[in-house]
Amino acid sequence: MNISSFSDKDFNVVDWINNTLKDKPPDQCREAIPSMLKKLQLCVEQVHEVLDETTEQVLSSLPKVVNDIEQFENQASNIQQKIIDLKQEINTVKNNTGESLLKLQLYDEIKCNMEVNKNALEEADNWTKLITDIEILMDTGEIDQVTNRLIKMQRSLIVLENDSNYEDRKNQLDELKSKLEVILTPMLIVAFENENIDESKRYVNIFTDLEKRDQITKYYIKCNKNRLRKEWASKIYANEYSKNPLFFFESFYEALMECKRQQMILYKKLFNNEEQLEIEYQLILSYGDLFNTLELPMFELVDISMKTHQEPLILLLDLFTATEGFVKNIKHDSKINDVVTFNWDDILTNIYRPLIPQIVSYKELEYDHSKNITDFSLHTDDDLVDVVQAFGQSQLTVFRAAEEAKRRCAVFNHCVFPEMIFAMNRIFSNTIEGGKEVLKKILVNIKSGENWNLFQICLKFLQSSGEFLRELDFIESEFKSCILTSEQRALNVSKYILLADKRIELQNMIDSLKKDNEWKLFKETIQAAEKLCSHVYQTFYKISFRPISFYLEQVEKVKFNKETSDRLSPREYITQIGQYLITLPQHVEPFLVRDNEAVNIVLNISDRRYTDATLEESYTNVLLRILASNTCDVYVEQIQSLRDVNSLAALQLAIDIEYLGYVLEELGVKLNDTTRQIMNLLRLESDEYTMKSSSIGAASKVVAVIAKIRNIR
Repeated sequence: MNISSFSDKDFNVVDWINNTLKDKPPDQCREAIPSMLKKLQLCVEQVHEVLDETTEQVLSSLPKVVNDIEQFENQASNIQQKIIDLKQEINTVKNNTGESLLKLQLYDEIKCNMEVNKNALEEADNWTKLITDIEILMDTGEIDQVTNRLIKMQRSLIVLENDSNYEDRKNQLDELKSKLEVILTPMLIVAFENENIDESKRYVNIFTDLEKRDQITKYYIKCNKNRLRKEWASKIYANEYSKNPLFFFESFYEALMECKRQQMILYKKLFNNEEQLEIEYQLILSYGDLFNTLELPMFELVDISMKTHQEPLILLLDLFTATEGFVKNIKHDSKINDVVTFNWDDILTNIYRPLIPQIVSYKELEYDHSKNITDFSLHTDDDLVDVVQAFGQSQLTVFRAAEEAKRRCAVFNHCVFPEMIFAMNRIFSNTIEGGKEVLKKILVNIKSGENWNLFQICLKFLQSSGEFLRELDFIESEFKSCILTSEQRALNVSKYILLADKRIELQNMIDSLKKDNEWKLFKETIQAAEKLCSHVYQTFYKISFRPISFYLEQVEKVKFNKETSDRLSPREYITQIGQYLITLPQHVEPFLVRDNEAVNIVLNISDRRYTDATLEESYTNVLLRILASNTCDVYVEQIQSLRDVNSLAALQLAIDIEYLGYVLEELGVKLNDTTRQIMNLLRLESDEYTMKSSSIGAASKVVAVIAKIRNIR
């Protein structure tokens, strides 16, 4: 029976019994329990026996343990006493021998000084011999032997530090080192330029042994600068720039990057980690110095290329992209930023400087480029339909050009944003001027009477004008968002590619946009576009009202005989007006709907009555209300200009007005009060006019005017 689990901390009696009996059938469990009890009792007895035996052993060993402890205590006391006695003996010896030790120290110092003097005399004796040997070896070109002797002289100089001629000897050594440096410098430069690792290491070790390690760094950087200049010279002599300026700059930048990669491989084999950091620092500065030196020739190349290129803006864009790629590569390949905070400002300014004079002219370049692809011009013999259609197409071209201008601006990290806005303002203004020319051409074609063809053309032009203003508002919002989201990048890069006044202009524009949500980039252009839309609407309305005014001009004094009075009916001029007004909605309804955003914009800025209209009222009905109001006003003016209107003529006019009222009512509008009152006044008999005119409710002035034209006194 396994009782090992009895010693567990989490022993559970029930679990132990269940585990012991789990393999037995239920009917055998009762028989197994008495057996388990007997086994447990035997185990308990065995434990008791073991405990008794252990107790007896412990009790019997206690006297021996106590005796051992007493012996240890006695030994510890003896050792402590011996330590005290030893300390006393040491103090006694120290007191007795102190004077002797001081003498020994003095004798040792004298011996050391004598050895130092002996070595100094030996080194002084060898100094002259070493100088003589070095001069001879220099003449024979034994560089290694010269180096070894100079190293010995350095060691001798340390020994002779307290010699009265120390400074003279030091100057002699420095002079010899300088002579050797003059001899080694051409060889060192050749080794660096040829990237000869073994030779370079040899000279690096020599300069290191001669304590001229810093000179090695200077020569290495000098060689790198010479190599960079040679790369430029080789490209210039090959005359590559005249064939393909972009390829010339790209290949030059690639050559510089390849040169830097080779230099990185070389200096990692020649210098330790601390020196590598300093050398890379100097290498990067050498690129800034190179571009500073080449500023004028590089600017001249860019200037010549821009003047001869068919698309100078695209060339400038490509050159900037290539230059920015070079900047990113040189920064990416440099590990110096991982160790220290490096200021790239001066270097990047030098690299970008040849492009700055061209970037200054960005607004002119952008305008000329965009103008070439968006030019809209009219010819006197152009058909009006084609002209309006061409104007609509030109808008698409203009806004595509605006998007392309924005993408080009993004290439320059949005630093040229104000210049781009200036150029696009001019482009948009050109489009507006083109719209004015279209409008003039439409006005020239306005004739008397109905002209549904011109009416439709003007409606399409109104649609195009609204679309232009709508897209202009969208461009305004999009460009604002673009510069505000790119603000930090634009301001950071502007330090390298913009002059001070241009940076201020960029900052001021961004500040204005951030401070005032209503501040607009295309303010003048949007105002001009709104004015154009208003003029287009006025022209549209003029065309719409022209047939009505033409027919109303035919109103004349009408005289009738009594025999014809029973056959009075609306005259032709008023039925023509009615027919025109009834026909008008089917021509305008495809355009004047609230879902037509472009037309809505034009209508709302042109006439407040469209803005004030309820949502349930269609714009067609608003137009009819406006036409009805003006028709009544002009009709009243025409009637008031008549003279000697007899009763039959007055009745005829009343019937004409009544007909107009029916037509307007059919269209959902009404005659105005003045016109209705005049109709009622015209119906009155002459002998009843004075008595009944007051019941009409008309103004006294209107009553007087109608009485005058009817010769009623």
